[in-house]
Amino acid sequence: SPIPPTMSTTPVTFRAPFSLPPTQRLAVVGASPSLGSWRPTTHTLLHPLPSASPPACALTLHLEAEAAAELLNKDFKFVVFDINRPNTVRWSSGPNRVLRSATYEVPPGDDPANPAALDPWIPSPGAWDPKDFKTEEFAEAAAATESAAAKTPKLRIAARAAGLGASQRLAVMGGAPVLGDWTLSMDCVLQPHGAPADGVHRLELAGGDDVMSAAFKFILLDAACPSRCAWEEGENHTVSAAQDVLMD
Repeated sequence: SPIPPTMSTTPVTFRAPFSLPPTQRLAVVGASPSLGSWRPTTHTLLHPLPSASPPACALTLHLEAEAAAELLNKDFKFVVFDINRPNTVRWSSGPNRVLRSATYEVPPGDDPANPAALDPWIPSPGAWDPKDFKTEEFAEAAAATESAAAKTPKLRIAARAAGLGASQRLAVMGGAPVLGDWTLSMDCVLQPHGAPADGVHRLELAGGDDVMSAAFKFILLDAACPSRCAWEEGENHTVSAAQDVLMD
């Protein structure tokens, strides 16, 4: 765990955009004991900065001089934790990042929390502590995020698929960031809704101009064969309005 600041410690800071839902947080993990030695831990969560514009989050580690020097030129990555998904994590895809100085700031236009830049949720063997989520700064930022989310149009997709097996799930993939940009995102998996006999599955996503007129298809996932998926045949569907889309 990070040690408290003293006159003899050296601050090392990570700063990134804050674009996650209220229940989720970015963290850093890397090739150093101070960053978990590649074992994700909620002790290195970035804390939202309520006064930052655009929204941002940061983590400052107060380390002994030797530990701070040991971090320099070491590889690291961002990961995402969700307080509602204990002991699971999403890794940022792409190459490792490198800490070149005592402050690392994500370059403009780069968002490590973008769903399109994240791998699927997987079990995490690292340290998990829900108390790491509960800070005053996070509560203020989460409230602001929830307020903004309430004003965002919603795209609700529903489909009837009564013949799904116990290990099968329905998902969508399409030509907009919220639909994965034609890359599978576990955020686009539909959830069972209502009576099982009805076979209705629903998904709610953020709407907005970038999803209007986007093409998409349904795909079938099977936990028994996680490396493969089955695509819906026929023409693509098209989002015509940021409202309910019901498909049979």
